[in-house]
Amino acid sequence: MIRIFFLALINFYTLCASSINPALLEIEAKLFPKIIMLDEQIDQKLVNGKLYINIIFQNRYRKEAQLMKKLLDKKVVYGKRIKVVLTKERALKNPSAYILFTDSQKAKKLFTALAKKNRLILSALPSAIDGAMVSIAVNSKVHPLLNPSAIKQSKIKLNPIIFKVSKYYENK
Repeated sequence: MIRIFFLALINFYTLCASSINPALLEIEAKLFPKIIMLDEQIDQKLVNGKLYINIIFQNRYRKEAQLMKKLLDKKVVYGKRIKVVLTKERALKNPSAYILFTDSQKAKKLFTALAKKNRLILSALPSAIDGAMVSIAVNSKVHPLLNPSAIKQSKIKLNPIIFKVSKYYENK
């Protein structure tokens, strides 16, 4: 009986630990497209004139990834329609940008492959910023959270305004 209780408790903890606050997802859905549009070479990265976003997710973040797709798909930002494609733990060839719903370890592995594509990589989980270029930090205020070494490594040029309003992640 005690074993069953502990197994149930561990499963419950795992489910709770893998969920992302829906309010954070709504904030990210509003800010991520605007941040993507700050890529100074975004016009060359549009697909048929659309902002084509690949959401890469691990299975435990499936619901959150689907909600993000629902919040973003077919919306318009700065005159560009958004098209979202979900993929489980693999990347599409040439989207305009990537949004990761992965843990830190998986994000780091993906970053190694994706950084060469010269596309912005955003993490929906602030705890996985070490495998992305941008996330969102929510404290008393909401700020973009930038990973300067990742941005530099990818050679993406962002509009300087983002550097004035952001917080910075430094690798430890």
